[in-house]
Amino acid sequence: TTYGDLKLRSLIATSTITLGNVTVATLPTAASNTHAIVAVTDGNASPTYRGAVTGGGSTKGLVYCDGSSWMWH
Repeated sequence: TTYGDLKLRSLIATSTITLGNVTVATLPTAASNTHAIVAVTDGNASPTYRGAVTGGGSTKGLVYCDGSSWMWH
C-alpha cells in the first residue's frame, strides 16, 4: 500500500473529497484525461447536463471528460 492510496482511502472513509478548482481556460486536454472530473469556477450561465463547457461566467460546477471533450455533469 502506498501513501497516496492510504490518503485516498481516508478521504473516502470520511465521505469528503475536495476537488481542485480550475477555470475553463485551464482545463487539461481532454485526450489525456479520460474519465476525469474537475470543478470549474467560471462556467457559462446556463449549463446543461452533458452540454459543452464554456467559460466567462460565474457558474460553479462539475465537469466530466469523456476523452474527446469536457461536459457538464
